[in-house]
Amino acid sequence: QESTKWVQFDMIDGGRKCSISGDTIAMWRYISEQGDYVVQFYKYKQDLGGVVAIQDPILKGFISSIDLSHDYLVYWDYNQADAFIYHREETDQTFALHQQFNISGPLYNSIALDGDILIIGGDGNTHIFSEKNGNWEESITLDQRYDGGNVYLFHQESTKWVQFDMIAGASKCSISGDTIATWEYDSELDFFLQLYKYDQDLGEVDPIPTGFIWSIDLSHGYLVYWDRDAFMYHREESNQTFSFLQQFNIPGPWSNSLALNGDILVIGGDSITHIFSEKNGNWEESITLDQPYDDYQLSGRSLLARKDHEVYAFNIEDCAQAMPTQTPSLSMAPTTSPTTYPSVSPSSPPSMVPSSSSSPSMSPSSSMAPSTSPSSSPSMSPSPSMAPSSSFSPTETWFCIEIAVVYHDYPQYTSWELQRVVYDDGGGNELVKSLQASLGDTTHAESICLQEGEYEFTIRDYWGNGLCCESGEGHYNVTSSNGALIAEGGDFSYSETTTFSIPFAPTPPAV
Repeated sequence: QESTKWVQFDMIDGGRKCSISGDTIAMWRYISEQGDYVVQFYKYKQDLGGVVAIQDPILKGFISSIDLSHDYLVYWDYNQADAFIYHREETDQTFALHQQFNISGPLYNSIALDGDILIIGGDGNTHIFSEKNGNWEESITLDQRYDGGNVYLFHQESTKWVQFDMIAGASKCSISGDTIATWEYDSELDFFLQLYKYDQDLGEVDPIPTGFIWSIDLSHGYLVYWDRDAFMYHREESNQTFSFLQQFNIPGPWSNSLALNGDILVIGGDSITHIFSEKNGNWEESITLDQPYDDYQLSGRSLLARKDHEVYAFNIEDCAQAMPTQTPSLSMAPTTSPTTYPSVSPSSPPSMVPSSSSSPSMSPSSSMAPSTSPSSSPSMSPSPSMAPSSSFSPTETWFCIEIAVVYHDYPQYTSWELQRVVYDDGGGNELVKSLQASLGDTTHAESICLQEGEYEFTIRDYWGNGLCCESGEGHYNVTSSNGALIAEGGDFSYSETTTFSIPFAPTPPAV
């Protein structure tokens, strides 16, 4: 964290699972040179601006869960189906095997470690250990194992969260106020949606039959889910039943994502993201983003969208204002057509607080008859794709630049960032966009529209040999919308930075 911003400072190649405690990181990763999985320990070194390995790796097979707290490391070994804990006496010493727990559990088991408390799942129960004088002893046993096949419901009593009910067979759920929507499986009914109310006096209900649901969300009187298309249900009052309202006819993958909050609905698609707003009971498409994302979270008018390992923040109201159309000048051909990414400012992640009512049990909500397949739906006129911006108004002037990179043989070690230079707020530069390349990438090109000001473009190589020429002949360039060259290169060590102004005016050649 730098001031109020989170800035990427390093990357560990091949990492699969990790846990951090203080300045120490435990990483379960794959080392291709050895063809094996290991647990590697790293320490954050501020003077180096990154992490360094602090001891020889522990050779291990497949690990399903790992946790690190203070000077203890615990993991669940898939092959041996048991938990192992490692320990070091001082921060400058190495971790060594401390204890094996001999717990019978599934291959994909879960564990959690914090201070002197350790929790390990088992075949039919949950084991809780406490540390006393260096020994871990089982102190409590819960009478069941918690896994992904059920939904467990908790409410807050004073300062504690207490489980009050469980919904067996539920795989996905969403909560809004005192209403819970779950996607469940029954051997007789197949897959279905079930609605529950946090109340003990309601009777049995009929579920909504569905196919395989990938995403589900509930907000106020609206329920939406993805089943090869997006379907919405609605109720007018909290004591009424949900009934079918709308099918959206959006082409998208079976593993599509969506998010619903108040009068805003976000649905992924095959090639774009669709954003709808509710007006007088009708949901109309008002904005499209020029690419789909893997996951969405809404909080008010703030949208978080995840794409691979990056999270983008949008403000829905700002997205609704049109950006000027620019055709960037490309000096390299990208793998696909250039994709315009937004210029974003950090946004607080959304939070959900469940109802703290003291009702002791869960009962399904009022009766709901299965709906028939909808035969008609509103006609959706596609809205123009707009590149969102975190701060835009029609009176501002924007200038586009094009960033193009040809990677070397190890693209996963290359990253770049674009920052706006800030002189007067004391919080450091403002991150506009950053990108970490992935294994298999060959080229990348995108255009970014900027306001007037001073900017820094920095490209980095984790191993310190640049893009050229030890591991291939990679290079990069940054150009303005009229084709003027802002920066180019490839033969550098760990990083190379170029500072430039927008609008960009090339330096005239020396006479």
